[in-house]
Amino acid sequence: MLVATFNETTAWADKTITHEGDAFILEDHGPITAAGVMEYDRQGHLLWATAGTRAWVGSLEGASALPFSPPGAVGAPPKGALIATFGPTTEWAGKTINHENQQFILEGHGPISSATVLQYDGQGHLLWPYPEMREWVVSQAAAPKRYKLSRVEWVLVGFGILVLFGRLAAALG
Repeated sequence: MLVATFNETTAWADKTITHEGDAFILEDHGPITAAGVMEYDRQGHLLWATAGTRAWVGSLEGASALPFSPPGAVGAPPKGALIATFGPTTEWAGKTINHENQQFILEGHGPISSATVLQYDGQGHLLWPYPEMREWVVSQAAAPKRYKLSRVEWVLVGFGILVLFGRLAAALG
């Protein structure tokens, strides 16, 4: 069911928001909450299918949950989920940041860090589909980073330990 269409005030002009099953779907980007839909409305970006549709989505706004369930606020949104969109304060207006394979992907440029996403936000360039998404990105930036060693790196670490013990044995020896 058509819910709303983006108007000419945004680079997303003519993109649609539909309701399928129990979910709102932002065209080319995936699930969005009722709160996210209403945030675009507050920014003046939507043409509603009917006045009744606007009232219905507004009534759901407070009851909306994230379209993903982050355990302890560090979970991951669905593959390809829209994280943020560049607003009119930048030449990148309309470009998106999505989340795929545990990475933030800047449209047309590739992977970026959560810190970089927050840097763009701090410059006032990002529009968030809903406030909880920004909070989730903040949690990702604060989460401890895990580094996974490759086999070659493990071999080099092992070799380094052997050299260290060899020198220690020679010095004591």
